[in-house]
Amino acid sequence: MTVDEPYFMGNKEWYYFDEKEWRYKLTDKATKKAIESYEEFYSELEEIIEEPPTIKS
Repeated sequence: MTVDEPYFMGNKEWYYFDEKEWRYKLTDKATKKAIESYEEFYSELEEIIEEPPTIKS
């Protein structure tokens, strides 16, 4: 499975990694589209964490 890089990660001025909270954060330079991408990224990640996929044997 291949995962595409989220749009917000396309410009290093839009985000940084917060080591205390261990997650990406947006800067005030993030565009509206970058903010939407960020929200979608973490929304999907939270869904995976809440309901991890089952592994078929």
